[in-house]
Amino acid sequence: MPVIERMVRPKRNRVSFEVPKEYSRYVCKVIVFPVEEEKPKCDFSRFVGKIKWQGGDPVAYQRSIRDEW
Repeated sequence: MPVIERMVRPKRNRVSFEVPKEYSRYVCKVIVFPVEEEKPKCDFSRFVGKIKWQGGDPVAYQRSIRDEW
C-alpha cells in the first residue's frame, strides 16, 4: 500500500485529512513533522524565455571568448 504524505496547516491546534477507504481496516501511524515553508526569494519569471541570437554559431562564439576570462 502506498504511503500518503500531506502538507497541512494546523488550525486551532488540530489537523484533519481524509485517507482512502481501503485504509480503514488497518491501524495507521500518523507522524507530525513541522516543516519550514520555503518562499521564493526572488521571482525570476520575468527573465524566463529565449534569446534571439544573431551572432552566427553560438558555440563558436563561446569558444572565441573563452580565453578572455
